[in-house]
Amino acid sequence: MWNLPDKMPFEAYEAAGRRCGVPATFMKALVKKETGDEDPRWIRIERLWWRRKRLNVRELRQFDRVANARTPEGRWQQFWEMHEACMTEGQHSPQTTWAALEATSFTAFQVMGFNYDECGYSDPANFFDDLKTIDGHVRIISRFFRSSRRLGQLASRWDLTQRGEYRLGDASEFAKHYNGRRYRMNNYDTDLVQLRADVERRYA
Repeated sequence: MWNLPDKMPFEAYEAAGRRCGVPATFMKALVKKETGDEDPRWIRIERLWWRRKRLNVRELRQFDRVANARTPEGRWQQFWEMHEACMTEGQHSPQTTWAALEATSFTAFQVMGFNYDECGYSDPANFFDDLKTIDGHVRIISRFFRSSRRLGQLASRWDLTQRGEYRLGDASEFAKHYNGRRYRMNNYDTDLVQLRADVERRYA
């Protein structure tokens, strides 16, 4: 996908950390939770958001039960099929033009496409262009953090305690803002605490 590497370089975490005001190890732990193998090519089509964004356009309902493929290549193929259908239907229903993009999470940080405006882009096309490079991915996540000061504040509060562990309370607050109210179903806070501790030990 646009010659992106199959793994985020640590330099990208450092750049994102500087812009977001948090340690690079925090950014790396966040990506490991989101994508597992830190592959920036991963995308995730969110079916709930898809049904909302496609409105009631009958021709787009064929994608309602699309399950995410097991590989980045497979997911991008699914996305392109949905995106092309949306662009076609957008000629008659302009609000659906970017429905596929808005219903999909992108970059190793898995930022939802409908957040393009919060990331400082005037339209979805500009957001989409920045997906083509690692620098663009860094730009997206840093703008997303800056759009919500709360995210940056919660992330920066994650200092090591005297016991060498991260405070679960701060992790839970961050998870709620980043992953949503159902973060506990994904063990998002506890996993993030463990992942960051693991990353810290590796790069200490």
